[in-house]
Amino acid sequence: MTLESEIPERCLCFDARRTSRLITRVYEQFLEPSGLTATQRGAMKFVEDRGALSIAELATLLDLDRTSLRRLLDPLERDGHITVVAGTDRRTRLVSLTEHGKTILGVSDQYWQQAQRKMLEMLGENHWRSLTTLMHSTRKIIHSRDSV
Repeated sequence: MTLESEIPERCLCFDARRTSRLITRVYEQFLEPSGLTATQRGAMKFVEDRGALSIAELATLLDLDRTSLRRLLDPLERDGHITVVAGTDRRTRLVSLTEHGKTILGVSDQYWQQAQRKMLEMLGENHWRSLTTLMHSTRKIIHSRDSV
């Protein structure tokens, strides 16, 4: 059997997305009381950690195209968690947390920590470390060779 003819479960993309959905489901069950999705919280954490970021910078950090990032940011802006304003160059848009966003992000921390503990409990420390190391190195390899 050739690689091309293997069943969908053998497809790296399909398998990675299935696994990602399962992990995301755990985090989002815990994060639900905060009103944030796992992806929204992740984006907000980048902004909290690094300060105001341009749309392009945030898209790069999150490995998202600008259209997908805009769909992610729109509800956060609508709900008053972030502001998106023109930068010094009118073509640049800067994303910042509002005070309300900082508060919500702080509230989400306890739920995120619960999700982290649950994942560690389910996976065990060795599997957790192996998985995170593999994901980090995979992103690094793809970024270094990305020509698509």
